[in-house]
Amino acid sequence: MKDAARSCWNTIGVAGDRSCTELRTYIHCNNCPVFSAGGRALLERNPTAGQIDEWTANLAMEKSTEKRSEKAAYIFRVGTEWLGIPADLFVEIVEMRPIRRIPHRHNNVLTGVMSIRGEIHLCFSMADLLGIDAGVVPAESKAVPRVCVVRKSSFVWGFPVAEMLGLHRFSESDIEQAPMSIAKAVPRFTSGVLTAGNRKIGLLDDELLFHALEKYIA
Repeated sequence: MKDAARSCWNTIGVAGDRSCTELRTYIHCNNCPVFSAGGRALLERNPTAGQIDEWTANLAMEKSTEKRSEKAAYIFRVGTEWLGIPADLFVEIVEMRPIRRIPHRHNNVLTGVMSIRGEIHLCFSMADLLGIDAGVVPAESKAVPRVCVVRKSSFVWGFPVAEMLGLHRFSESDIEQAPMSIAKAVPRFTSGVLTAGNRKIGLLDDELLFHALEKYIA
């Protein structure tokens, strides 16, 4: 293909002065066989020696062994325990607000309902569900309590936390077996332990956690 024909769409075509008589037939250069032939020529052109050397070097490079962060969890504190729930369950994190009791349904776990942005959501006590003493607070803590709002299946729940650490990314290989100290504080609900800085974080099994909550609303 001649150079003039190769770039005709930029000079007399839709990207140029639109003087090409073929536009009456094809409306747009994308429909023209000259434009199509130019695209094929671009794909079928022979690589230069420099390109071959570059591709060869890239293929010969040793693959990176760096661990990929395949998962993410939001980390929070209840009492003295640091816990994590999968990030894809989180809706938002809001300031503390009043919890209204549900007549004849109030208990230590199902604490009531809370209004968040005009919507009413069920609230539960993570501390009472997991058997954690929420009254024990680290002496150095100056954190402001928050409410975590999570969605599981068709239910949206809110639960207060003493402190939010934020989002933590990790891979499957980062999960360790839960030590006895965490296993006692969080019976049946811990799938493993993550390390973030100097903190040991109990990674909660959301399936077990929210299955346990269902009996309180049945």
